[in-house]
Amino acid sequence: ALIENFLTYEGTMGRHHLNLVAGQTFEREKYHTLTGRGNNMPEPYYLQVGNAATRDAGSYESEHVLASYLGRFTYDYDGKYLLQATVRRDGSSRLSSEDHWDWFPSFSAGWRIDRESFFNVESVNLFKIRTSYGILGNENIGEYQYMGTMPRGNYTYSFGNTKVTGSAISDYVNTAIRWEKKKTFDVGVDLAFWENKFEINADWYHAMSEDLLYAVAVPAEA
Repeated sequence: ALIENFLTYEGTMGRHHLNLVAGQTFEREKYHTLTGRGNNMPEPYYLQVGNAATRDAGSYESEHVLASYLGRFTYDYDGKYLLQATVRRDGSSRLSSEDHWDWFPSFSAGWRIDRESFFNVESVNLFKIRTSYGILGNENIGEYQYMGTMPRGNYTYSFGNTKVTGSAISDYVNTAIRWEKKKTFDVGVDLAFWENKFEINADWYHAMSEDLLYAVAVPAEA
């Protein structure tokens, strides 16, 4: 299920142009499987699990919920001075209860030098310098990694010649799983000549990731 709601305001006053956006999104995914298996069917073969000499069944269920609140502010003066600020508040069911939610802001600014009165190079129809900084979040690590789960029927024992099926926690649990954050800073220049017949885009950026979400192989013995 996916629910999205947005409110937008746009207005112009003289040379000032403003755009505001507020929104909310909610996404829920449910996964459920049920399987049955039978071996050694007696003759004549009636392909029904209930007729098998040995039978086995299993099931799996998971749920993923992602909720977000966001706001965006966009402003420009006479198409020359450009500003944009965005903030998100995201929450994920894949992370521990103390770290479900976090903030993810971003900011950008630009200057259209070609629209200034002092710029009179006829062959250049676009000359813009820009910069931005933002934080992106990642929660793609799978379900229930922050808690100990017990798969049903993953161990079988024999007690007095009787088969008994049990469960056990078989994974290492990290209760401190939190949002992975990628912080990026960028500076760039855009140039266009002769009515966009020739364009140049140059960027310098620095990106750093924190609290990476990935599985680490842990030896059974050390």
